[in-house]
Amino acid sequence: MTQVIIRDLRKKLGKNEILKGINLEIRSGEFFAILGPSGSGKTTLLRLIAGFEVPDSGQILFDDKDVTYLRPDERGVAMVFQNWALWPHMTVYENVAYGLKIKKLPKEEIDKKVRWALELLGLEGMENRYPHQLSGGQQQRVALARALVVEPKVLLLDEPLSNLDARLRLKLRGEIRKLQKELGITAIYVTHDQEEALAIADRLALLRNGRIEESGTPEEIYQNPKKLFTAIFIGKTSYAKGVVEEVDGDKAKVRVGENLVESVAHGVNKGEEAIVVFKADMCKLTPKQGRTAIRGRVTVPMYMGAFVEVRMVPLGYKKELTFYIPEQEVPPPGSEITVYLPVKAVHSYPVEEGVIEEEEEE
Repeated sequence: MTQVIIRDLRKKLGKNEILKGINLEIRSGEFFAILGPSGSGKTTLLRLIAGFEVPDSGQILFDDKDVTYLRPDERGVAMVFQNWALWPHMTVYENVAYGLKIKKLPKEEIDKKVRWALELLGLEGMENRYPHQLSGGQQQRVALARALVVEPKVLLLDEPLSNLDARLRLKLRGEIRKLQKELGITAIYVTHDQEEALAIADRLALLRNGRIEESGTPEEIYQNPKKLFTAIFIGKTSYAKGVVEEVDGDKAKVRVGENLVESVAHGVNKGEEAIVVFKADMCKLTPKQGRTAIRGRVTVPMYMGAFVEVRMVPLGYKKELTFYIPEQEVPPPGSEITVYLPVKAVHSYPVEEGVIEEEEEE
């Protein structure tokens, strides 16, 4: 198992600085996710770790070895690409064996390793098929087998499930995590899907504009986001601007229209504007101790099966917010309702220039 250390990594494309000083420590045997919106620099970072690109400055270490300027084949990495990049003229067997043949291993050893990888990924009996004869899920498994068969020190995955339908993505992300834990390989997984990152990773880093906004375990990032961008980006959220009326330790009460909302405070001050972020899928229609309330007028209710998506405008406020309630009864448009959220699911932050604008552009 290999530890990956990244120190002050920087990369420009022309005049555009893609990565602006990345520092990360990925532990041996860890499943680490790099998450962020489009253009945040996550794929560039992965390609630098792989050796497909060279940084302008900074350092990449595998354990104590500096691999910053080594070729990909000298690093002991294997990569699974977004489009899987299978050779169309090669069979499944030949695709999986390709990396071993490049290493000039004996034929018997190649066959043994390929058979192991095919069995591991449930591809027995498909050895002689070509990629165009496989389903998307089968092609993805071939790409994984090809990466794992070379026994890499570090496995790199660049949005490998993004071309699959939702049902298959859910199934295969669990299989990938199970395989990684069984084999004990250090894995780095790039995705823009925050639900996928939360589900699959031991720890994750959230990138924004070439910098790490926040890193930690999925639980830390979801339950107690320290940054406004993290709070908005992670989970089903809704946010509103208000004025802080009271601060008491780590709690703050913020006036949003006619509603006084209690929240977890992150550096807000009395009398100043703040952004209140709601974990919108944690609300109920019944009051209870430890919950805060927000009342508004329903604009669009949508039945979603296990929950109802309710878009409502808080009383005295102009912006529409979205909440997800588990009750089966759909409130009619124009009706007034009160939703209740645990205080721990409501976070307030100072207004940060650029964050709200970026989110609304997304």
